[in-house]
Amino acid sequence: MLMSMSRRGRSEKTSDQADTGHPCSDKARAPTFTTVKVAPAGMALEEKAPRNYFDDKFCAVAGGASGVGEATVHALIQRGARVLILDVNDDDGEALAILHGPKAMYIHCEPKDERGLEQALQTAMEEFDLPLHAYISCSGIIGALGPIDDMKVDSFAATLDANVTGTFLGIKHAARVMKRDAVFGGAIVAMSSTAGVRGGIRVNCVSPTILDTPMWRKYLKGDAAVSVAKNLPSFQALPHLATVEDVANAILFLASDQAAAISGSNVLIDGAAMTGIGGETLAEHGHIVA
Repeated sequence: MLMSMSRRGRSEKTSDQADTGHPCSDKARAPTFTTVKVAPAGMALEEKAPRNYFDDKFCAVAGGASGVGEATVHALIQRGARVLILDVNDDDGEALAILHGPKAMYIHCEPKDERGLEQALQTAMEEFDLPLHAYISCSGIIGALGPIDDMKVDSFAATLDANVTGTFLGIKHAARVMKRDAVFGGAIVAMSSTAGVRGGIRVNCVSPTILDTPMWRKYLKGDAAVSVAKNLPSFQALPHLATVEDVANAILFLASDQAAAISGSNVLIDGAAMTGIGGETLAEHGHIVA
């Protein structure tokens, strides 16, 4: 297993390099998540800092180096968590861990590397001296698309490895260590995946629409990207277009004790597009071929 830990990276780079010298230096400005207190009519709204739902809790985020995973890491740490970032994107993962200092660590882990995942979780639990409270699986690829008769076996296999096998292994070993350490109320949140619940561990998933992430920007190029950006609002009932922060907030809620009675749920973050109220679907419009 190739393991790359941010503890080593921080000893090699200065804070100035982390802010300006890194190829992904835009990460030096973490997004700010806030909650709003609703005031009576005629009174100003009071903005409040996020509640520390995750104080003294250790969470692992697979696919945490960019996109929804990165937004989730920022949000968890702002709410008091200690976070293990698992990814294959070493540059972004290291930069994110350096940004958050002792509250985060990064370990390189391939989706099918079961032994590597076991070691990474154990290393982080020992480093933070905390049991695993939540495992959040944001890793995955767009994968094989198109008519099945044109699909390549290698592309299909890679999709299964990244989106199915990797998620399965994460859920398996998160549940194992939670049960071993008697973590009642532990939470597992996966992107578009569900699993059974045993031993007081809640399992939920989130299913977001197309988001402005590096993965989708890589897939949608040129005219296709312009067309989706222009027409996406017509596919949904709500005017607000979902962001990675919206998805991260849903993940944090499902992973927190605030969702103690919720399990086996799939939360759609799509502006009510799946209701059909917004008109034609993306597939019907030609952007996604099922």
